[in-house]
Amino acid sequence: MTQMIPFLRHRWDELLITGIYLNSIVASVFTWNVRVVLAVTIGGLVLLIIIFGLRALWNKRMAPMRGENIAFQVPRKALLFTVGNQPDTIRMAIKHQKPEYVGFICSAKSEPVANQLIELFGYDEKHCMIKRVDPQDVKEIRTETGLILDWLISKGLKPSDIVADITGGMTTMSVGVFSVTEERLVDSQYLRSQYDEKNRILPGTQEAVFVSRYSHSKV
Repeated sequence: MTQMIPFLRHRWDELLITGIYLNSIVASVFTWNVRVVLAVTIGGLVLLIIIFGLRALWNKRMAPMRGENIAFQVPRKALLFTVGNQPDTIRMAIKHQKPEYVGFICSAKSEPVANQLIELFGYDEKHCMIKRVDPQDVKEIRTETGLILDWLISKGLKPSDIVADITGGMTTMSVGVFSVTEERLVDSQYLRSQYDEKNRILPGTQEAVFVSRYSHSKV
């Protein structure tokens, strides 16, 4: 039950379309009544238009990101994050890219942040992996990064399905993860932002860019 609410919050649009709308159409077909089928199909479509239209209006109220955000335009099945004490950039990446799998390289201090994000987005143990490392030990960071990539590949993913987001965490963590993804020809991205005097992200200043790109997906 603790995973259900975050899952519904993150996947509600998919459930609405596939779980409710399409199933309603299928059920109406078995009434063998053309008017019922048309009413369900057209009525449901109008309702979807209204719902997604309202969501679009809501999104316009939020501060837009800056630039083209080219890194967010490439579909991904998995994201690998370096985790610091500020979850905002990770939260933003997951919301935009909606990965099926996530991996986290974190320190003992930032591990609670990773756990909070897993709970927020409703990932279970089959779809997430956390590796706690000594943030000063680049060799350990490289080893654990490799293990996460091996785990993702074992799920049937290709390197082009994966991107490492090295925005968060200490510099040594980003360097360690980046060095492994370079060897494995896995893309890496960065969410650059402007900060205020209290080191808080200024809304509307974020931009998702590639650090290194090997996949050839068109955007």
